Amino acid sequence: MDYRIQVKMKTALADTLAQLKNTIQRLNDLVESGLGQADIEALKEIPILVKALDKIDDPYQARAKYRKGFLKDWLAQKGFYTARAAETLKVDEKLLKAADYLAHNYFKLDNFFTELKWKQNIRRNFNFSDDSTAMPVILEWATMLQDSELIEMLINKQTSLYIDIAELAKATSFINGYWLEILLRSRISDWLRQNIDEVGSYDILSQVHVSKSDGKVSELDLLFMLNGKVFWFECKSGEIGKYYALFASHRQMLGLKFSQAIAVVIEPNAQIASNFRTRSGMQTFFSTDLKEQIEALLKLKTE
Repeated sequence: MDYRIQVKMKTALADTLAQLKNTIQRLNDLVESGLGQADIEALKEIPILVKALDKIDDPYQARAKYRKGFLKDWLAQKGFYTARAAETLKVDEKLLKAADYLAHNYFKLDNFFTELKWKQNIRRNFNFSDDSTAMPVILEWATMLQDSELIEMLINKQTSLYIDIAELAKATSFINGYWLEILLRSRISDWLRQNIDEVGSYDILSQVHVSKSDGKVSELDLLFMLNGKVFWFECKSGEIGKYYALFASHRQMLGLKFSQAIAVVIEPNAQIASNFRTRSGMQTFFSTDLKEQIEALLKLKTE
């Protein structure tokens, strides 16, 4: 669960419990001294407090519906051994902010992002200028990257930006596509939190490394079980063509239908979506529309 949400929940709960304690103390005083008209007015606070308590999300509700181990058992039944996996949707808040901003403003950041990705991979600093209205958006995103140590240094030259590439593995990983995985985890986490009342059970595995009896190891970006149904997500932001056959093989080994296998790419592209459908048997979701697509996919499984 998002740290900020936890703090907000704890603060709201503490405030309401303090009010409740005070009201109970006053009730005790009233019982001991007898009730007058002013005292009766004080009793009207009780329904208000009850409503306040009802509005506080139960932090243990999601935990009670969490079926830890379901997906590992499910993989084992398919003949896979889970060598390593993260059993969480948690992400770094600064990285999420940068990923979310990129998805929301991708069409303005596209040229800069393409240049950044190329220069990151060849480890070369660069100047970037754009005559369009995109520069304020680019500057804001570049500042986020610097705050997250994803670029070493940013110099705003008014009409251009100078970018000093970060010599860090996490920078290369994020820029080359890990940002999509961060975005996906966040979107599913948000959906789960907002719809927990309708969820019967769930389990999650991300960055899953599995092996079969022949010793070959495969990596699956994210598996999500909702009410007993398993969904598999793969994020791809670079060269995609070489993965169509591999993903088709993975989907068949996992025994998943088209509706349960989802490829997440950066932007809407009809040709890529068609290729994933015909060559991999997978749906295609886009970072720019991911929130709405996740909601449409998972809503069907809770009705």
